[in-house]
Amino acid sequence: MTADLKAIATTLRSQADLLDPPVVVPPPVTPPTDTRFASVPTFFDDFTSGNIDKAIWWAPYDGVAGTGGVGMRRGSLCTIRDSQLVLAAERPNATSTDYNKWTSTGLAAGPKGQVYGRWEFRAKCSAGAGFWPNAQLWPTNEGWPKTIEVDIAEMPDGKRQNASATIHYGPNNSTKDASYQADFTQFHVWVVEWSPTAVVVYLDGKVVANFTDKALIPTVAHHIVFQTDMANGQVSQHRTIQHVSSGSSTTSSNSSTSDEEVHRR
Repeated sequence: MTADLKAIATTLRSQADLLDPPVVVPPPVTPPTDTRFASVPTFFDDFTSGNIDKAIWWAPYDGVAGTGGVGMRRGSLCTIRDSQLVLAAERPNATSTDYNKWTSTGLAAGPKGQVYGRWEFRAKCSAGAGFWPNAQLWPTNEGWPKTIEVDIAEMPDGKRQNASATIHYGPNNSTKDASYQADFTQFHVWVVEWSPTAVVVYLDGKVVANFTDKALIPTVAHHIVFQTDMANGQVSQHRTIQHVSSGSSTTSSNSSTSDEEVHRR
């Protein structure tokens, strides 16, 4: 009888394993990694310190002519308000056509020049004709236009409903651009990814420009720049930036160019 009971117990255990097998926990699965841009942050600035971080930014443009010699740069127009970077531009009144009295500014991450990488920022721009904001990658050690300028978001449209991404390249400043639309008086997130094979611009996660021609892709260190340029139009304009970040898989190449030499073209 004892032997029979042992046999029955053995049979029941084997059937139990078939009906309710032991739980086997599989090893964790590691998700694939995008190897184009290593997770090495170059910088992050959300402006919560209330000050311009000199380790990231050159001094705001001040005391030099604006792009194309139009107007003057005034550094006091660059401020931080409520943890947001504000770049303003002004003219004395709505009828002024004396460009020498028009003022604007800009801010360049010159100390963070690098070859290839990913930049992200969240920003909006006030409406009004006459001044147009521009975010760009600029060659850290100059040599423009041969060293190539990458305009990420240029907005001459006074209503701020249209923007363009433009590559300036070659000895004669040739250009290649892509237009895109949104209400830029509201906050949006821009990303630009620069690799040896492409320069890709995203707006709120969607591709709005994709440059793959080798002649359009820079090969020397660039840094991100925010500035306002001038033509004819309104009394004042503001660009508000909430955060800027950058990542790279390469060693940063710092500039030997002073901030006062930026954008003298």
